[in-house]
Formats: sequence, C-alpha cells, structure tokens
Amino acid sequence: MTPGSEVVLALDDVAVEYESRGSAMRVLPGVSLELRRGEVVGLVGESGSGKSTLALAILRLLPANGRIVGGEILLDGSIDLARLGEEALRETRGPKVAMVFQDPLTSLNPTFKIGGRWSTCRRLTPPGERDELTARCSWKGLFRSWERSAFLIPARSSARTPISCRAGCANGS
Repeated sequence: MTPGSEVVLALDDVAVEYESRGSAMRVLPGVSLELRRGEVVGLVGESGSGKSTLALAILRLLPANGRIVGGEILLDGSIDLARLGEEALRETRGPKVAMVFQDPLTSLNPTFKIGGRWSTCRRLTPPGERDELTARCSWKGLFRSWERSAFLIPARSSARTPISCRAGCANGS
C-alpha cells in the first residue's frame, strides 16, 4: 500500500505528566507527528525516552498516576482521543485504533485465564461483528493454533494463565 495524503492520526504538542510523591514530572514535553493512511512509522529512542508512554497516551491507557496535560490527539481528523468520553473511547479502541504490546508475558494480566480473554473480546465486540470475529477466531481455530504450539491438551489451556504457557502461546505464535 502506498502512503496517501489522508492524515489518520495527528498529534499536536501532546504533553504527558506522571505524578509521584505529590509532585508532577513532565515526561513528554510536547510531541507532534502525523501518520498518513498506509504509512508505517517507527518510534526510536533510548530506554525511558517516552516511546511507550506516547503510545499509551494515544489510547488513553496511561497508569493512574499519568495524565495528558496538553495537546490534541486527532484520529481521522476529527476525533480528539485526549478529550473523548469513556464510552466513546471504548467504542473507538479496537475498531479504529489499537496497540500491540511489546512483551505479552508482562503485558497480559497474569491473573486472567486465557479463555476469559477470548470471552471478553467477544463480549466487547459490537453485535454486528461478533459472527465475523467468531469465524476468524473460533475456539476450534485457537485449539489448532495451540496444538501447533505444542499444547498437548488445548481444552485445558483455556483455563491456564499466560505466565503458565510458553512465550509462543502468550503472543499468539
């Protein structure tokens, strides 16, 4: 796909702070960038430079002590993710914007069972799209994937936690 001229994500002077011990520390002073349809952008920087914080800010998944304190995060030119209400944000995450976390073994909550994750995804999928989701990601398909990943008893795997699986299972490979 050749990158087009349509801007699908625009960050304008986005600033993020974390609060610690009663004081705020600005960790992103003001980031601006544009991502056009079909374009691939890589964020490069040293450890601790704010790459993950920026991605979490775009989706408003910052930890409780983090907050966006300035700027706009425009999706499709009109949806300001920084100011979107919670319900509208839930409807936008997934179908319009998503994130692939770097390390599934540390990103996945170790207390949630693998089968419960599938059930949650299905429940949060809009009703009109559930059949397609089920067809693409059925238990039968997941079991085939798990069998290829050396799971001997896939039916029992749905009750397992990510940490109890080998890394290939946790990240879907």
